[in-house]
Order: sequence, then structure tokens, then C-alpha cells
Amino acid sequence: LRECRQIQIDNSDIHSLEFGWKCNDIQLSNSKIHAEYLFFDSRDVTLENVRMSGKYSFQYMENLTIRNSYLDTKDAFWHSKNITVTGCTLKGEYLAWFSEGLTLIDCHIIGTQPFCYCKDLKLINCTMEGTDLSFEYSDVDADIRGHVDSIKNPRSGCITVDSVGEILMTNDTVMDCWMCGNRECPTYQRLNDEWLETVAELDADDDCGGGGIPPTPARGWRVPACDISSTALSSSGRGCEGRGG
Repeated sequence: LRECRQIQIDNSDIHSLEFGWKCNDIQLSNSKIHAEYLFFDSRDVTLENVRMSGKYSFQYMENLTIRNSYLDTKDAFWHSKNITVTGCTLKGEYLAWFSEGLTLIDCHIIGTQPFCYCKDLKLINCTMEGTDLSFEYSDVDADIRGHVDSIKNPRSGCITVDSVGEILMTNDTVMDCWMCGNRECPTYQRLNDEWLETVAELDADDDCGGGGIPPTPARGWRVPACDISSTALSSSGRGCEGRGG
């Protein structure tokens, strides 16, 4: 299937390494498919109840909807725009790098380094497994149930999680300074006592150095943004400070 339009496929078993390239208005449902670069550079595609395997899927696409499906892939959604994924499992490394306008609802995400360099990324009531170094340099609003292994250098937005193993703010961060260890910051002063005990030995003179976050925060904690930043990560209380939310 290449350079086709207005195609409906149902109840099929497909094995085609270059399936659906440069197509428009495609509906695929109740099917199994193995392909590489699936639907490369296609527009207006809908998948429902599909079990998919194969790397480099859904790249350079626009207007993609996926519902109630299982995707076993890698490098999916790279450079794609306007994507909505609902009730799906997405398994594979480097998910959705450089995507724009990606929304995931009630999804389970598995694999290392997801959601890097994204714009207008939204996760609603999702879970994550084995997802280290998540959200690097991304503009993200995320409500995540359960645990995230690590979060690195998100650029803007709000991330709410039940627990996180590690928050990494490296010297090459593109974010404003947040949680920098400045005792004068009003948000810093609002942290709970347990967190304050954890950071008590940090250098109070480390102004905006980004070095004020221990790698393993105390149980049941919240890490809000400093008042000067547009980004917040929070835990336990499932609230997000610093953005009026």
C-alpha cells in the first residue's frame, strides 16, 4: 500500500515492511500488522484494535488517531504532528522524539528515553514502565499514575507523578533555574519537613546552579517549581504549583 487514499482495512493479518507510505485517509481496524516505517509520511490515518510490531513507525505523519491497540515498536511518532492515542500500550525505546501535538490518554508506556524534544505533549491518566530519562527538552503537561524511573531536563509545563526515582537537571538544561537550593525562594520554603531534612546539607549559596536536587528524594514528596520558572514536577499530592494549577 503506497501513495493511496480512502482505504479501509478490517480483520486482516498484514506483513509488509513498507506499508502505507505517503497515504491519505486510511482506516485500519481489528487487524495485526508487522511493518517498518509504518505509514511513513501519511495523513489522516485511524487505527482501532490493532496489534502492531516493527520499528520506525508513524514517522513524519499528520492527523493520526489510534485507539485500543498494542504497539511494539521503536522510534515511533518521530517528527509527527497532531496525534491522539487512547487506551493503548506503547512498547519501545525513544518514543515520540521531535513530535508536536501528541496526546496520550489512558495509555501504558514502556521503554527507555521517551518523549524527548517534544512540543505540546500531553499525557492524561497514563502509566509508565522502564521509562528512564523521560521528557528531555520537552514542553509537557502530564498526569502520570504510578512510578517514573527518571525525568531529565524538561523544558516547560507540568508533570504530576505518584513517585519518581530520579530527577536530573544537568548543566546543559534549557530550563529556567528551579529548585536551586536558594533558601530565599518562597516555593523552596513550602517544601515539607522531610524534604527539607534531605536537602539541609546542600550549599545554600548555590544560586540557580541546578544542583539542589538530591538523586533520591524522600518518600511522599512534592517538587514544585521555583516561582520564576514555568515548569513544575510534583508527587504525592498530585498538584502542580508554579502555574496557577
